[in-house]
Amino acid sequence: MARLRALHLLYSGSEKGGAQRVAIECAKHNSDLYTSTVKSGRLVELLQEKSLRSLEFNKLIFNDKFDLVFCSDPRALLFSFLCLKSVFSKKYLILHSDKLIKHKALIALFCRVSLAHIVCTTQTQFDAFKGLSGDVSLVRIVDAPIMKNPCKKTDNILYFGRFDKVKNIQEITDIFSSARKKISSLKLILVGCGEEVPASADGVDIISDWMSQDELVKVMEGCSFVINATNHEGFSLQIMEGISNGLLPLVKSKGLISNYNLSEECNLNVDNVVKAIEMSDVDWNELIIKFQKSLYTYLRNTIHLKDYIKYETGG
Repeated sequence: MARLRALHLLYSGSEKGGAQRVAIECAKHNSDLYTSTVKSGRLVELLQEKSLRSLEFNKLIFNDKFDLVFCSDPRALLFSFLCLKSVFSKKYLILHSDKLIKHKALIALFCRVSLAHIVCTTQTQFDAFKGLSGDVSLVRIVDAPIMKNPCKKTDNILYFGRFDKVKNIQEITDIFSSARKKISSLKLILVGCGEEVPASADGVDIISDWMSQDELVKVMEGCSFVINATNHEGFSLQIMEGISNGLLPLVKSKGLISNYNLSEECNLNVDNVVKAIEMSDVDWNELIIKFQKSLYTYLRNTIHLKDYIKYETGG
C-alpha cells in the first residue's frame, strides 16, 4: 500500500502541553506525518528545528490535501473542515482530557455525523464512548517507562509543570501551608514557569524555570510525593513520571484517581497530605509499587498513538 499523506492538527501551539509533547513524539516516528496548530505557538517552530514536517495552518487550509487528519481537540476537528481540499478526508478525534467526558453525547453525535473516528487516551474515556459510538479506539500516549524503586521516604512534595491558572498552583500552596501547620518539616518544591507563579510562603521552594529530564529526575530523588491539583485531568504525564520514579501521587481529579487506580487516600486535601506524610515506610513503599504495577499493565496492554497513526496511514 502506498503511504498516505496525513495531518496531525492541534488547536493550541504551546510546546509545553501534554498533547503538544505527544504530537512531537508522533512526528518523530512518522516520516509522512505533517503537524499544524490553529492557534499560534512555538510548536511549529520547534518541529522545524527538529527537521520534522510542519505547516502553518493559514497556508494549508487552501493549498494542501490530506487523506487522513488526526485532530487532538474537538476544536481542532471543527477547524479541520476549513481545510477545503481535505473536507472529505478520513478524520480522527483524539481526546486527551477527561474533562471532555461531560460533553460525550454531543461529541459522539458530531463524530457520527462527520464520520470521525474517536481515539481515547484513557480507559475512562473509552468506557464512556464505546457505548455511544462503535467507532472508538483506546491508545496510550507514552512508552512504558522503567519503574524505579521508591527512594528513602522524605517529607518533600513536588509539583512540576506549567504555572497556569488551570493547574491551581495557589491551591497547592494553600493546602501545603495548612498541612505544614501540623507537620512543620514539610517542604514543597514547585518547578516550572508560566503566568500564575504563586506568592512565596514558608517551606516553599519555587524554581521558575524548565529543567532538563535529568535535572528533574535529580529533584525527584529527594522527594517522596508528586502533587497535581488540576480539576479535570485524565492521564497526566507529570503523575506518570512521578509514579515511575517512585513518588506517591496526591491528586484532585477523579479522572486521575480512576485511570491510575489510585486509592481515595490519594485525593488531594489537607488531611490526606498529613496521612501520607505520617504513613509508615513499609505502607508507603507497598502503595507505590501497587500503582506502578497497575500503570505498567495498562501501558503494556495498549498501542502507542504514534504506532496507531503509523498503522492507520499504512506506514
